[in-house]
Amino acid sequence: MKDNKEKLYALIIIVFTIILIMMSYYIYKLKFQYEEANSTLTADISKIHRMLGAIMTDLTNLKSNIDTNNAISKASPPSDTIQFDNPSTDGLFMISEDKAINIWKQYLTDLQTIDNYKIGNYKITNTELADKSPNNYLDTKSVDKYGMQHATFTRKCYVITCTYGIVNDVIIGYVDAYTGKIIGGDFFGD
Repeated sequence: MKDNKEKLYALIIIVFTIILIMMSYYIYKLKFQYEEANSTLTADISKIHRMLGAIMTDLTNLKSNIDTNNAISKASPPSDTIQFDNPSTDGLFMISEDKAINIWKQYLTDLQTIDNYKIGNYKITNTELADKSPNNYLDTKSVDKYGMQHATFTRKCYVITCTYGIVNDVIIGYVDAYTGKIIGGDFFGD
């Protein structure tokens, strides 16, 4: 009888040990799943935060553009010189290089020709961030009316260099790094 009691106690201890091991395993597994879900949630929150930051930047830049356009529309009639915009960058965030490139590509699509030469296919060969003076060199109508002019100040901008045509003519665009506006550029070639 004593042997049976000892065997029963040993069996109970073994069963409890197995149950304890299984519970420990499931608790560990749940902890791992919790940490994985928490990590995914943290990544999703970071992504949403970046998206909200980009939206706020776009809204701030849009407000700046609207304010600038309103100021331009209230400006005095044109004289024999061009008044280049120099809006404040306070409270604005720089646009991304990709956004600047997309703005430039749309500008080239809308422009289609420069100096009576069809731009057609072009290839972006370089993009850099630099301080440049706004100018009217890419605006044929403005050049015809006022001659080539440039501002007396500089703006931080993305300088995007492209080749186009069969003789590798070059067109360079300045996209303001804060407002996203085309503020000038240059072109030359054979």
